[in-house]
Order: sequence, then structure tokens, then C-alpha cells
Amino acid sequence: MVSTWLLHLLQGNPGTHIFSANPEASIGTADSLYVWPRPRTVVLGGTSARVQRQAGTPLFAHVGGCCTDLLNEAFDRYERIIYWAEADPTTPPHIRVRVLGLRNSTVGPELARCGGGLTGRDIFGTLEVRVDSRHPTPLQLHVDESYSLQLTEHGGTLTSKTEWGALRGLETFSQLVRWAGPPFGDLLCDLPLRVDDSPTYAWRGLLIDTGRHFYPVADIVRMLDAMAALKLNTLHWHLVDAASFPFGRP
Repeated sequence: MVSTWLLHLLQGNPGTHIFSANPEASIGTADSLYVWPRPRTVVLGGTSARVQRQAGTPLFAHVGGCCTDLLNEAFDRYERIIYWAEADPTTPPHIRVRVLGLRNSTVGPELARCGGGLTGRDIFGTLEVRVDSRHPTPLQLHVDESYSLQLTEHGGTLTSKTEWGALRGLETFSQLVRWAGPPFGDLLCDLPLRVDDSPTYAWRGLLIDTGRHFYPVADIVRMLDAMAALKLNTLHWHLVDAASFPFGRP
């Protein structure tokens, strides 16, 4: 039996409100918003834009607040996730499978409508990321992980109280970018789009026990990536146990 906690985690926040600001939106339904867990509040529009590499125009820019190094590393990571189709074939499979659109071999009608009519000028610009805090915030229980994401055909803004909220918002953005295959490429649908989100549960995590069970490093990395995709915040790692093999020897 699936626990109530797990159902809420997978289905999203109980107070979710998703609606379309435009009844003619290209997708415009809650079921087609592929963001996990489901955000608290989403406002959908009815236009689209391509997401592609542009010389001189970064996809992400840190425009205020703390944690420049951390966010720059996150920018690089999420660019690799978003542009998986253009990546080197040696890109780890667990990075590729997170990108929506890879699950199906064909492009559904909603993505065809989203990409239809786009021109070479309909290109998303830069997502500007601003953190209110000027100093790093320790990751601990009840840390503020809220964020607000606003996207238009030309660019967007991501604002958060802490760097952890910014990381959650970057994850949501990467899930909103959908690979539609040739000739569409990567698309953002239902623009202008706004997401306001914060977690329902302060503790969201997993336990792994390598003190008693062997896990290949690749499996642990894949699990960590899945935790990021689901916006989990705690890894309880049972690394050493006196009754089993030790992590290291003196």
C-alpha cells in the first residue's frame, strides 16, 4: 500500500492551483504540466518559444544575492540536462532520461501545437536568477526553499529567499523545457507562465545503507540525480557499521 505521504509527494502540494490565463493556450491543462512534484500555483499562457544556444546570450545569469559559485555550477549542470540532445554521446544516461520528451518515440499533438508557427526569432533569452539572501544559508530542516519563476517568450526571472529555493526553481525550469525532436528542438510552452512554489513537507529524503548492502557508485549517483529531480532535501547515508564491512581501515 502506498503511504499518504508518498502520494502527496508524487502528486504535488495539496493546495495546488493550476489554471490557464488564456483559454486558447497551446497546452494549458494541469495534466500536461510535466513538473514534479506539482507546484502550488501555476498560471499558464498561450504562446511558445524555442530554447537553444545563442552566442553572447547565456541561458542563465546570476543577477543578485549570494552563492555565485554554487549557482554557476548549477547553471552548467542544468544546461547539460536541457541540451542533452546536443550533448556528447557519452553523457551519462541518467542525465538524459530526466529530460521530458525522451519517454516517447513520437511527438504528441500538444507538442506539435506548441511548436507550430514558431519562427527563428521566437527564441527564449536568459533566465535571470536573484537570491534575496546575501550570505549562504545552511541546508537544514525548515530552511526556506520557496521560489517564484516567471517566463515569457523573451526571457524570465527566478527569485528566491535562499540559494536552495533557486536550485528548486532551476529544476522546475529544466522540467518545463521539453524536447520535441526535429524540427522543433527544445520548447517552452504555455507562455507567459508563472510558477510560485514551496515544499509541503520540511523533511523529504531517502535512506541508503551501504554499511550492509553494496551499491555501485553509478547507482548512487543516479539516485542523487533522482532526488534532485523530485526536489528532495535529505540523504540519510548509513555508511559504516561495526557488524559489517567498514568504510575504511586504520
